[in-house]
Amino acid sequence: MPRRSARQLRQFILVVDDDKSLLRRLHWLLEGAGYEVHCAESAGDAITAIGDRRPDLVLTDIHLKESDGFELINWMRKHTGSVPAIAMSEGNPRNPGELSMAEHLGAVAVIKKPFVPSLLISTIARVLKQQGAASGPTVEGIAACSAIKENEANQPGSLTSAITPIASF
Repeated sequence: MPRRSARQLRQFILVVDDDKSLLRRLHWLLEGAGYEVHCAESAGDAITAIGDRRPDLVLTDIHLKESDGFELINWMRKHTGSVPAIAMSEGNPRNPGELSMAEHLGAVAVIKKPFVPSLLISTIARVLKQQGAASGPTVEGIAACSAIKENEANQPGSLTSAITPIASF
């Protein structure tokens, strides 16, 4: 049996958000936690990326410019079957049930923005474990996420200044 490379052993996460700054921060956070990450700025880009390489998980914002995360989650349910999706959103005062709607359409978890980085990492790890994915984030990666919260909370442009904690562990 051919050996798999280290890249092939890491779980592959597709992150979809039209906020380029947040995409960069999420890419940095998830790679630091031991995942292989690809970013897409639209549902169309995400569908193309899924066609090129099937991810282990998709993390998508609900509010996207061209089409919304609801459409992406619905498309995934119909065309990929078992690829889990986690929906994230700041919320919408005109539609307070949008995260519940995402779950109804097939998202396996929802996260309200802003969120604590360690909550995101633990949610992703839990979903991938439930899906039976082979490997998870490293202990070092999880520790690094905790260090981010402690060391960068007050630095302008840091991950935790952009993603304000709403809960603590």
